[in-house]
Amino acid sequence: MKIDEFCAKLDGRLAGHASAEECLEAAVNALCQAFGVKSHEVAIFAFAPVQESFSFLWPVSLRSSGAVPISAHKSLVAQTARDRRGSLNNAFAATPHASFFERFRHKDAGHTHPIQKIMSIPVEKDGAVQWVIQLSRKGEDAAAAGQDFTANELAALERIGKVIASHL
Repeated sequence: MKIDEFCAKLDGRLAGHASAEECLEAAVNALCQAFGVKSHEVAIFAFAPVQESFSFLWPVSLRSSGAVPISAHKSLVAQTARDRRGSLNNAFAATPHASFFERFRHKDAGHTHPIQKIMSIPVEKDGAVQWVIQLSRKGEDAAAAGQDFTANELAALERIGKVIASHL
């Protein structure tokens, strides 16, 4: 993937959407295309400063599932925001983490498998973390989940996250 070309095309595609919901769905579709993940393997969290917590923007079906406090110790979304840096973990299933949301079924997923591999990035706007984007690969085990994420993919996700943030 040529990241500069991809980001330019994505910027144009997102600019063409009238509503925030259309823009969000187009961004998720672009992430799926770029990284070979399914829509239920994309999570986008929005920060609510008053509550000091993150809630799902995507998947839409999880918007009312609760919030993740910024202080949560075993939450990758909270850690990503606090550290203000991206991370990847290709052995995520073996890493202690809050797995509450993994139990929810997504309408596009036939059944629920645990997250085996994950990339997580903070997305800042006006000098503050506003969103966290996570891409995962799910499966019964690491082999079934597919290829490992790479450092180059993490860097690409960080660039793409900036484009998405300019439209959210």
